[in-house]
Amino acid sequence: YAALAASMVLAEPFRRDRSAVPAYALNERNQYRWRESKLLKRVGKVGAKAIIIEGFQSPPREFALIARKLTGVFTFVTALGAEMNARKIIERYLPRNK
Repeated sequence: YAALAASMVLAEPFRRDRSAVPAYALNERNQYRWRESKLLKRVGKVGAKAIIIEGFQSPPREFALIARKLTGVFTFVTALGAEMNARKIIERYLPRNK
């Protein structure tokens, strides 16, 4: 559960449906505001809450690898204060519905 819960929060900048994204994390052009979103802090809180509820379990190796890579990228764009539509950037790499 902890890995799934953290994944849902980590995926926030890439969601097509922005209704679940906190208003403070979006600018007037509906772009994700990385610094203001406090994304990594919120992921940490979700993970900590899950650990308290279900106890510590090592996440699947694949999740740990991806989460580590994403954390580095997210830290970088947060430090830059980036505001962008991350979904548009990755859409060309996602499989299309046929």
